[in-house]
Amino acid sequence: MMLFRLGRVSRYNGRKPWQVNTIYRRLVMQTVPFRRVFLTLVLAAPLAACSFVELNPGGEKVRVLSLAEVGRCTSLGRVNSNTKATLGFIARGKESVQEEIYTLSRNSAAAMNGDTIVPLGPLIDGEQGFNVYRCINP
Repeated sequence: MMLFRLGRVSRYNGRKPWQVNTIYRRLVMQTVPFRRVFLTLVLAAPLAACSFVELNPGGEKVRVLSLAEVGRCTSLGRVNSNTKATLGFIARGKESVQEEIYTLSRNSAAAMNGDTIVPLGPLIDGEQGFNVYRCINP
């Protein structure tokens, strides 16, 4: 037996269920039309494949050689460079990934006062190691 009533307790706050659904759709579910989202993604996809790593002035002087060509050079150390090989579920082009890895490695070698890098192995999942050498004035 209930002696008093505190007020209407409802998950709809006094509205009918179909009114709540309409309000929900108007306020929460206002979405951008699918065509606009799809067009934006299609136009942005080529931009994502571009390399945004810039070669600094010191990195421009660094060469990429093979191990046989650095016989008289002084070893300065090792550099590991990595970048994204995929964007979500889309794989980036191997050439663009390799170019970005070379750019990152050349910049790092310039910071170590090196003028030559030699790849240690193949590019695997956007990662590659390099030995750094000074060949011009060892």
